[in-house]
Amino acid sequence: MDRQAVDSSMIRSLGYNPEGQILEVEFVKGQVYQYEGVPVEVFDTLIDSDSIGKAFSQHVRSQGYAYKQV
Repeated sequence: MDRQAVDSSMIRSLGYNPEGQILEVEFVKGQVYQYEGVPVEVFDTLIDSDSIGKAFSQHVRSQGYAYKQV
């Protein structure tokens, strides 16, 4: 999955697969996780946010999406 670099102290890059509604997150420490069932609106919110880390915590981490490390 292609990811785009983002300006965040917590997240290095984000990618999204609309067919599978999969959000891929690369953290600054190098781990990559895929979150399943994430609507495209959530991805758009992250990309457009002034604080991507805060938006990620609010709109992804706290929502209980299934995820796996890749």
